[in-house]
Amino acid sequence: NVLDLRQPLIEAKKKHQVYFKTDTHWNHYGANVAQYEILKKIKNFFPNHISPSLLRENQFNITHMNGGDLAGLAKLQNIVEVSPQPIFEGGCIPKNENPAHVGEKTHTIVCETKTLNALIFRDSFFWALKPYISREFKRSTYIWGRLDYLLLTEYINKENPDIVIE
Repeated sequence: NVLDLRQPLIEAKKKHQVYFKTDTHWNHYGANVAQYEILKKIKNFFPNHISPSLLRENQFNITHMNGGDLAGLAKLQNIVEVSPQPIFEGGCIPKNENPAHVGEKTHTIVCETKTLNALIFRDSFFWALKPYISREFKRSTYIWGRLDYLLLTEYINKENPDIVIE
C-alpha cells in the first residue's frame, strides 16, 4: 500500500504554510496533515485500534527556530522563522523506552495504553511525525536506514510488529 500525500498537503497549504521556508522538510502543520492521512490508511487495517484526528489551529504554539537545511546551504543560518509546535490534549503520553538513546538512529517509543506495535523505517521527514504516530501505538520502533530484507527480518523477529511503515 502506497499513500500519496501531495493532494492533502496542497489543500492544507491554502490555510497554512506546511513546509518551512528555509528547510526542505514539512513543519508541524504539514506533519499534522500527513499523520492524519497515514493513520486513516492504517485504520482500514485496524479499525478498532487507531483513532486518526487532526489537531485544530488552536492546538499549536508558535515558536521560532533558526534557519533549516536550505538556509545552511545558502550560508544564512542566522535567519529565524516561525515554527508551529503541537499541543496534545489528553490521550497517551509516549515515553522513550531508553531515554539515554533519544537521538539514536534506532529507538522505541512506548505508549502503554495502546495495543498495536509499529516498526517504522524512517528518514528525516518522519521526525515531525513521531509525536503524532507514537500516540497511536503501544511500541513504535523507529529505524533510521534503508529497508532491506535482512534488517526487516531481524526487526520483525525482535519487535513482532502489527504493521511496518516505510
